[in-house]
Amino acid sequence: MPERLIRAINSPTKEKTESVLFSWNDTKEMRQKDSSMYVFMNDYDKSVKTDIYSAFLQYGVHPVVWSKRDSVINELVA
Repeated sequence: MPERLIRAINSPTKEKTESVLFSWNDTKEMRQKDSSMYVFMNDYDKSVKTDIYSAFLQYGVHPVVWSKRDSVINELVA
C-alpha cells in the first residue's frame, strides 16, 4: 500500500491550511511518488469554508470533514 499521511485540524483556518500545505509541499518530493496526504477537519462546531477545502484540493491533498470520515476508510486501511 502507498504511504498515506494524515493531519487533523480542529479549527480549520487560513493560517492552519497554509501551514499544512507548506509542510506537505516541503516534504512531498522526498517521499515516494504514490504518497498521499489526508487532512481531517472538524466540522461539528462550524462548517469548513469552501476556500479552505478548495485550497487542499488544489495542492493534491485529500480534505475530509470529520462528519464524513467514514467515506475514506477503505482508502486508509492497510
